[in-house]
Amino acid sequence: RINSEVANRADELMNRLQQQIIIPSAKQTMRSSNVFLSVAAGFSSTAAFAPVLGSRGAVKTKTLWSASASGPRRNIQTTCQLQSKVSSTQSSTSLRAAMPSLSTHCDDDLPLARDAMKFIDNSPDPFHVVQTAVEQLEEVGFVEWKDDDEIEIGGKYFFTRNKSTLVAFSIGENFSPGKGFKIIGSHTDSPNLKVKPYSKRTTAKNGGASGAIQLGVECYGGGLWHTWFDRDLGISGRVFVNDEETGTIRQKMIKIDRPILRIPNLAIHLQTAKEREAFAVNKEDDLSPILAMAVKDSLTGGSTDDDSTKDEWQKKQEPLLVQMLAAELGVETEDIFDFELNLF
Repeated sequence: RINSEVANRADELMNRLQQQIIIPSAKQTMRSSNVFLSVAAGFSSTAAFAPVLGSRGAVKTKTLWSASASGPRRNIQTTCQLQSKVSSTQSSTSLRAAMPSLSTHCDDDLPLARDAMKFIDNSPDPFHVVQTAVEQLEEVGFVEWKDDDEIEIGGKYFFTRNKSTLVAFSIGENFSPGKGFKIIGSHTDSPNLKVKPYSKRTTAKNGGASGAIQLGVECYGGGLWHTWFDRDLGISGRVFVNDEETGTIRQKMIKIDRPILRIPNLAIHLQTAKEREAFAVNKEDDLSPILAMAVKDSLTGGSTDDDSTKDEWQKKQEPLLVQMLAAELGVETEDIFDFELNLF
């Protein structure tokens, strides 16, 4: 009776196999790996199996039940494995067709990639982002719009606010009131290390016990701060300078694209194994960049500054940083009233 049931079950499963693909795809098999049965015959006993997808698409089997067989022999498992291999081959072929070859030339995409890289290199802070975008807009015919200017059909305009916000718009030739408009938005800022409003961190003129001049910085946004260590860093942003000719305060863009700052890692013998493994960053203490060694400060005359001649704002700034900004902009240190700077 048992042998007869096995033979009948085998015939039933064979009919199902002939009517449908038992393993249509790797994804479906993974979802229902224990649904299908196969019978392996050709041995002294007949066993029922459940095919399970292996790591590379091959079929693994698990014995569910067995009994001695005297009825007709079937080879359903072989069919199941064959269909699995065919399905796996088809999936691999489709995957290879969808992915480009490693030897594929990307010459058509390189100009766009270089333009993007150039834009990023020229835009280390929101102020330079706006400046770079304005230059690109002017190259394609956009003109700056003032609050009292007229707007014409077919015109292309832009305006800025605070030198950190840019709005550009164009009016189609067929525009009429009521047709609506489209808006595309983005942002000009990104996570970075910003110089604090009061940049002086080291109170001792010789750098204190460490012998190094550090800047006070703060984290802006959610950055991957561990990537800032052991890299040459520059500084950029805007500086507010007194204009003696007009008696007004002017904004000047600045970008010092030289390695003037560095956030060093702590030497390995000064860390425990647990600290090295965790690499936990104290944002207040560990991310303060070194601006210059004390000997550099003395050579540039930083240690001879007389705080008695400075106002309260300048007394809280790192003298070497103010001197560097003044030299870069071609102004006197006492003409610098404020700044917004970040590292890059």
